[in-house]
Amino acid sequence: MLKDMEEQTSPSHIKLLCVLAIGALPGFLVWQLSEGVLQGGDIFFALGAFPLGVLLTLFFLPFPLKFRIPLWLPLLSAIVLTSLGHFRLPTPVTNDEAAYLYQAELFSSGKLTEEIVGPACPDGASHCPTHRRQMMERKNEDGVFVRYAKYPPGVSLAIAPFNFLGIPFLAVLLASVLDILLLAKLARRFGIVAPAWPPLLLATTPFFLLVQSSYQSEVFTLPAALLGYLCLLRLRDRDGDPRWNAIILGASAGWIFLCRPLTGVIYGLACLPGLLRNSKGKLAPGWKSIRNCILGGLPFLIGALVYNHLQTGEWTLSTYHAYALRFGPFYPDGAPMDVYGNGDFFSGVIRQLGRWSVGVFGILGIAALAIWGLWQSRSRDGGTAFLLGIAIPLAYAFHWYPGHWAYLGPLYCFETIGFLTLGVFVILDQAPGFWRRGLPLAVTVAGITFYIHRFHITEEISELRNAHVMAAETMEGLPSNAVILLPVNPQSAKLNLPSKPPFSPKNHVFVRELPGQRQTLSALEEMGLNGRPLYRFHLGGTREFDTITSFR
Repeated sequence: MLKDMEEQTSPSHIKLLCVLAIGALPGFLVWQLSEGVLQGGDIFFALGAFPLGVLLTLFFLPFPLKFRIPLWLPLLSAIVLTSLGHFRLPTPVTNDEAAYLYQAELFSSGKLTEEIVGPACPDGASHCPTHRRQMMERKNEDGVFVRYAKYPPGVSLAIAPFNFLGIPFLAVLLASVLDILLLAKLARRFGIVAPAWPPLLLATTPFFLLVQSSYQSEVFTLPAALLGYLCLLRLRDRDGDPRWNAIILGASAGWIFLCRPLTGVIYGLACLPGLLRNSKGKLAPGWKSIRNCILGGLPFLIGALVYNHLQTGEWTLSTYHAYALRFGPFYPDGAPMDVYGNGDFFSGVIRQLGRWSVGVFGILGIAALAIWGLWQSRSRDGGTAFLLGIAIPLAYAFHWYPGHWAYLGPLYCFETIGFLTLGVFVILDQAPGFWRRGLPLAVTVAGITFYIHRFHITEEISELRNAHVMAAETMEGLPSNAVILLPVNPQSAKLNLPSKPPFSPKNHVFVRELPGQRQTLSALEEMGLNGRPLYRFHLGGTREFDTITSFR
């Protein structure tokens, strides 16, 4: 096992149960204090998974944790389950994903921005019939209104080559494969008895599967977090060329920064103790390695600054912040909510830890075992994994928005899931045989079941976002060249807006209705849509479409 672990005492049944109970507390707290963070029977499902482990242990009494499984099994699980999830969703679940795909489409066609044809949006989203949420619209230096995604460029750059080939989901699938392979290498380096079990646990975790069925940014930062951590361990073990290990570690942090800046900063800082703190009988990598890490990360930092300058006109004004200043949402005093640091810390911590407790592995409280394992193995990595496990949730507790609840777990902490998986097996390798046999089996079985149970919520959201498109395709008598207005209300703002200029004279066109009749008619005329049959979509009404003869 871990020869250099700081604690080698075998944990007792009582201690393991106590840690699980402590880990379950945030789940019960968030269930009571923050309505909507957990859905339906999530808390009861996760609670019921532990008795499942007991039953499986009794049934498979001779089954040892050191029972080796082939690596192709977790690889196949991840590929099949995430692919099935992706192809069952008619449209991305969040506007964030739509924005990443939109920018990837621009990148793959050699563009940074798209010119807006028709009425521009000088006064914000409510005055633009073609506004897409999470898209920045502004006038460029030539006086032309342009559109681009509000997010940093990293995720869209990762998707762009596959978008060019017409198979953007292949980028997500490749990320899943890298996660499994890198975690297997880390498990072997940690001395886990059966190194393919941590990848299998990851590949059957409901949180992992739900997120990997999406285009969320965290999908593309998790492989970098694992790769950088592997290079950190190689540096501390004096394994391989220290210069290149440090450069790759720095590049990993830089890539995370290019996708998710705050996470990239936290990741870089969390690696510092591992670079400076000695392990037993060995020197720490030291300042020379830190210099090489900076060298590896510098191109990504420069790339982020250049992208800011090209899109916002300022080197240090990010596209994310520029969007928040313009489109909100806003506090009553006019300050933007959607920026870092604008959140209730206590409420944020409860939300993050509550989702962590329930959703990470699908068994209530098991994340606490993971943190315990990372604390025990801190001499292995200088405490880096432990720091990441607690620092990322604490940092994002200050954010006004907790991350989309459809993905079950704490989305902004997704990069920690690989380290938590290792931490679980650090404890299980020391635990009594009853735990070593039952818990991995329970997590694997419960994880897949929980994922299937929970996926229908994700499906419902995806279908809701695409309801107007499906209704238009199936409604009899709707003219093929109809203009369909999405009404002015917060619920319809979440509907996907697939139409963009130039509009085909033979296809349906979806645009957002403006607050006033004159504004709407003027905008339609400016877009060349006047004279076409006009309908209003009713979300959840008795009639899906009304023919508009006059505005009400």
